[in-house]
Amino acid sequence: MTKTVLAREIEQTRASADEALKQVESQQLCAYDDLRSFGITWSHTQIRRLAKQGAFPKSIKLGPAQNSRTAWRTRDILDWIDSRK
Repeated sequence: MTKTVLAREIEQTRASADEALKQVESQQLCAYDDLRSFGITWSHTQIRRLAKQGAFPKSIKLGPAQNSRTAWRTRDILDWIDSRK
């Protein structure tokens, strides 16, 4: 195997790994308490109000009950933070 072929295969493997990482990151969830690690310190009520206005990412219900826990896609939170810069 020549160096060129090997380099091309390594580059393709890196690209595949980067794409897989992006997909995993987009599926990771963060709970309300995790939002503080992103510097988001608003109350549940304020976050719900902002989400309803479209000014904050929508949450995902983690169960069928009305009072089930909610979470946010980590990627949505990171994109939202970037959009505010």
